[in-house]
Amino acid sequence: MTSIPVLLSAEGLSTDCATPEKGRKVPMSKMDAERALERLRAFAGLSSIQLADAKITIARGELRLVVTNAGGRLMVVESKSADATPFEKSPEEITSWLMSVEGSKSTSAKAGKASGGGGAMVSIAGEGKKIALIVVLLIGTGIMAWINFGPRTPPEGIQFIEHPVRVAGLNEVFGGRYGDLADPSQVVFIVKEDELRVHLITPTGMEPEPLRVMSYRYGSMGLNEVLVAENGAILERDETGNLIHVGTIYPKIRS
Repeated sequence: MTSIPVLLSAEGLSTDCATPEKGRKVPMSKMDAERALERLRAFAGLSSIQLADAKITIARGELRLVVTNAGGRLMVVESKSADATPFEKSPEEITSWLMSVEGSKSTSAKAGKASGGGGAMVSIAGEGKKIALIVVLLIGTGIMAWINFGPRTPPEGIQFIEHPVRVAGLNEVFGGRYGDLADPSQVVFIVKEDELRVHLITPTGMEPEPLRVMSYRYGSMGLNEVLVAENGAILERDETGNLIHVGTIYPKIRS
């Protein structure tokens, strides 16, 4: 299971979905299915009295599920079905459902529920169109959530770096392009001296026009130096020079 990726975001929960945090939004990020299962189990273990509007959104392929907690019972609904009725599933059943959709021409057929628009869209589109549709569903609703509605203020404890010599050095360290060009669930980050560009990845490669251009500042968190985008999102670097955002690695593009 660990090699199968899914996309997961949360509202009203901590990053690991184990603690209620009213008003917090955890942006959509890619992770393996086992980690997603752990987060669903943690969510199921919480008291619904504490949760208010908390929810998890989890996606794979054409299937996108919204999960809420009702008295320790996970209630699931397909986000594409406007009039769908939530129904109970265990964390394991939700994960298995997601695993069953790859290669399916109709997500609803695999999931055992009808979805009014899904089959029509697939029948209209060829294979290339289908891939593009998946990109729109995953990126348009997931990555766009971070790009447009990410945290506006960084966590406490960040010390911003203003000294021009240090800033110039960090420009050299952070500058470049980052992302997996073969993975449409990611984006490409381009760090320039005075701006951060976010580009979509499509089946044909990186889109030439940026989806968003943001300013940023450098800061320090303990011993780590980080890039803080204007929407408050934090980009870190690992030991090999890749960028990391909310546990997702964006490899540095060397060419």
